[in-house]
Amino acid sequence: MLTASITYKQNETFTYLYRITFIRSSDYLGMYLRLIGIGALAVWFVPNLWVKIAFALLFLYLSAFQMISLWNHHRVIVWLDLYPVKHEWRQAAMLTFLKQLMLFQTILFAILFLIQWNLLGVIIVAAGGTLFTYTFIQSYVKPRLV
Repeated sequence: MLTASITYKQNETFTYLYRITFIRSSDYLGMYLRLIGIGALAVWFVPNLWVKIAFALLFLYLSAFQMISLWNHHRVIVWLDLYPVKHEWRQAAMLTFLKQLMLFQTILFAILFLIQWNLLGVIIVAAGGTLFTYTFIQSYVKPRLV
């Protein structure tokens, strides 16, 4: 399901590779789902609105920070250097996939606030999570992907 929309084009080589690695590697998908689950439990059971929002953003940060290691997952495999793929395409694939993961998690946390009929929480988590996603990717992740 995660790879069905990827075309067989040269510029999407690493898009496919990162998604397959995320699914098949025992580390990334499990860690991502666990962090979403723990964050969702914190958002669901903590009674204070501001602490819930802090937990949502904290677990968004933790998930994103852990997924950065996906960039280095294939660093010791020499055959990737044989791909006629530009470094910019590899970097764009990583940044796009990380952004999609973070926005998906933001939406899930906002839905939890919506189920609890906490509209202020929905707005703050949706806006704050989206703003954090773009800020974190542009200011922290992108400079480190070299």
